[in-house]
Amino acid sequence: SAGALCAEEDEAAADALYSDGVVPAAERAREALLVEADGTFLSLQRPAEGEPRRVELKAMVAYEGKERRGRKVVRVAPFHHALVGTAGELWSQGVAAMGRRWDLSRLESVHLGGDGEPWCSALGAWLPRAEVVFHLDPFHVNRAILAALPDKRLAGRLIGLVRDGGKEAAVALLKGCLSQGLARPRAGAAAVGYLEGNLGSVAVAGPSLGTMESDNQHLYGARMDSVPCGWSRAGACDMGRLISRRESGRAVPRMTRELSASPRRRRRREARELRSLERAGTRASEVVQSVGSGYEPPHRARVGRMAPLVSLAAGLDSGMAF
Repeated sequence: SAGALCAEEDEAAADALYSDGVVPAAERAREALLVEADGTFLSLQRPAEGEPRRVELKAMVAYEGKERRGRKVVRVAPFHHALVGTAGELWSQGVAAMGRRWDLSRLESVHLGGDGEPWCSALGAWLPRAEVVFHLDPFHVNRAILAALPDKRLAGRLIGLVRDGGKEAAVALLKGCLSQGLARPRAGAAAVGYLEGNLGSVAVAGPSLGTMESDNQHLYGARMDSVPCGWSRAGACDMGRLISRRESGRAVPRMTRELSASPRRRRRREARELRSLERAGTRASEVVQSVGSGYEPPHRARVGRMAPLVSLAAGLDSGMAF
């Protein structure tokens, strides 16, 4: 499938960068980039008993900044990558593919936004030469506070306090609301734990981020989770790769007749080729490496009917190989 071809290309790019140390040729160079990461969950088709019914599509987006175009503020040169897999697969393949747009050797700093999940903040391991600063997505901070406080005006004041740099004071006030019965017990305790666990990443100075939730909703969710449907793991992964390539303006590898053949069909074709060689008197073990591309069978010519001098000069009675 086209998604499988994308996966092969992405895996090869990651191997070239992290195993062979080959930095890809890039279209442009920037010293700083903005990156965001998040996951969205999709329904699985006929999951086996005891297995999860939903699977996470991990996604990232990198861009140079934001600019105003008319009434809208848009990202500059956004690059997307998404798959169903591990964090290492997302970041290694995403960074390797990203390196074809921006010169990784020139990249010095990255502002990374996420929701606090460990895999979202792991980009630094895959960009060892750049300084990666993690920002907790304001969307998740605001949602936690709004879920904790029934009084929306009070919640708005706490959100404003966090935005203005008073995150420690906001946590203290939220604890006070819990003790006074002004906050929902479970949601309030969860919000306090969430903010305290990520306090160093809350309201960090830096450029504006907070666009990943929109990607999850409009790019991936609208196509893959907006109507009752289910995916296989491979199908969800393939579709995530294809959507991310489309939105990034990256080419999808072209399917050829040879690549579209099923594994069974490929084995049958190889078996026919071997039988054809054997009928011609050449066993597979006699195939020698050629100077050109690939492997070619040895060529044979009979000299029995040629002039005696030819046979004698060749030193053969029945034939010669060359």
